[in-house]
Amino acid sequence: MQDRILIVEDDLELAEMLKLYFGQRGYEVDTVAFGEDAVAQASTAAPDVVILDIFLPDIDGYEVCRRLRSQPRTSQIPILFLTGKRGRDAKIAGLELGAVDYITKPFDLPELALRVENALRRAGFRPLDHPVSGLPGGKLLQEHLATLRAQSGWCLTRLDVEGLAEVADVYGFVVRDDMLRAIALALQEITAERAHPASFVAHVDPFTFFMIVMDDAHGGAELRARLADKLRATITPFYPHKNLAMSQVGGPGVPTTSLYAVTLAPADVPAGQWNELLQCVYQARQLIATVP
Repeated sequence: MQDRILIVEDDLELAEMLKLYFGQRGYEVDTVAFGEDAVAQASTAAPDVVILDIFLPDIDGYEVCRRLRSQPRTSQIPILFLTGKRGRDAKIAGLELGAVDYITKPFDLPELALRVENALRRAGFRPLDHPVSGLPGGKLLQEHLATLRAQSGWCLTRLDVEGLAEVADVYGFVVRDDMLRAIALALQEITAERAHPASFVAHVDPFTFFMIVMDDAHGGAELRARLADKLRATITPFYPHKNLAMSQVGGPGVPTTSLYAVTLAPADVPAGQWNELLQCVYQARQLIATVP
């Protein structure tokens, strides 16, 4: 999986230049110009590293860093200040907030890239389990897949849960995280039903899960049907009954939670691309997103 960088920079030309540079180096890059947008985006889909300016149009970079460090979901993201704010006191203030590096403008692009790589390498020593669900994360999933090359009879399913950001807006982050933990437990139960030596469940992004279970003769259709039934029963109780009742009679709606599942078996992967199995699943998921 590609590492994802969030660039927080209100100089749009500089932000676009950095996006192009790091994109060419194989990173996924998102850019925002406002501090509030940076906090919201990182909280919804945590990046692997943040490059952060101090001078921003709304809240400053120090406040962005402070907020990211105060939230469990974003507290361990490496943050690099890239700013025109010079001086020993400014640098100390940034590092005291938990930034892993402080770089002043003008800067050298190759040096910045090395500092980003070093930050990501150090971050690789953080716990490998997802902080909310406790399930194995992306690195452990990749390690597990590497052990399956010689095995058969299994399939890989990617499950994306959309709408949980809106659930958090209406019912709070505690409900959202409880829902994620309930989904994780449901996936583990489904995996246990289909006992196989390759069985595995991972939680790799805030709202993305992977399952490895015994293959079936229907291209994953039976598994997806089981997922739909199980997860509908898991998620519905989190919505207050009165809200559901009101929405059914034309009253105010409830935030909708949508589930998208893509299943691939090793035989479905083009020749020579087995090492890109996760990327193949990602591309299949993108195709689903284009279907009305």
